[in-house]
Amino acid sequence: VSAVALLLLLVYAKRANAKNIESVPFIYIASAFILLTLSLKLWTVYFEGKTVLLIGLLIMHCVLWIIAGRLLNLIYFIISGIAGILLVVFFLLLQF
Repeated sequence: VSAVALLLLLVYAKRANAKNIESVPFIYIASAFILLTLSLKLWTVYFEGKTVLLIGLLIMHCVLWIIAGRLLNLIYFIISGIAGILLVVFFLLLQF
């Protein structure tokens, strides 16, 4: 269900972006959170308890947010990606 919702949001965003509709940033944010939630659900089902994979997954999403922010020129994606990586690094430092 989440994957279908994500695909529908992205298709709508592409069409809305061509028409300069103001809801496009909300669609990008919703798509990013749906993708993150879907990834975390897959981790919970198949890899629960393997913290290294969770950390890698979170860092991968943060890097994707930074790349999306650079490509789409969305500063809030860049800031959230950098903040996410810093939080993961802070978590790792607290563990050791």
